[in-house]
Amino acid sequence: LFIWLLTAVDLISTCKWGKDKLVESLLKRGLSGNAEVKMNAMYLTVMEQASGEFREYSGIIRAFVGILLVTSSTEPLSIESIYEFLPPSLRQGTSKEFAALVMDLKPVLSLTHNPGAEHPVVRAYHASFLDFIECKRISIKSEGSEPDSCENKYWTDPMLLHRDMALGCLGIMERGTRHATF
Repeated sequence: LFIWLLTAVDLISTCKWGKDKLVESLLKRGLSGNAEVKMNAMYLTVMEQASGEFREYSGIIRAFVGILLVTSSTEPLSIESIYEFLPPSLRQGTSKEFAALVMDLKPVLSLTHNPGAEHPVVRAYHASFLDFIECKRISIKSEGSEPDSCENKYWTDPMLLHRDMALGCLGIMERGTRHATF
């Protein structure tokens, strides 16, 4: 409940418009059920709030959280580094536009400035967010019903995530060597 509350407060405080509607949605979705159901509802709300009405943002957010999941067990990356790993089809805007989109996910992220680093690194605020990303099916509760299992639209097949990361590495190396002089 503590993580749910902190995430809700952060989400509401960073909401640019429609705070009343957001609070109503949080109360309808997330006050009943077990802890997992409540957190799943919260995480879905954060992701939907960040993607807004733009369907293409959902794909970018799915790729971002997938990269976050893959790198969570190793060295975390900066927003700028994660942007470079995005597939070219999702790298439509500038890295600053991508950073602004990622900042809409701040209620579920932790940004840490490491000594000597130019940019902060990104981590999941809580391990339950990584669990949420990793699950293909999640339990959620609709108003007035028992918890139900549904497809997580922010889940990505781990094999595809690793493939995209490998392709991202190759793309970064290619862009880096293109300007090198030998």
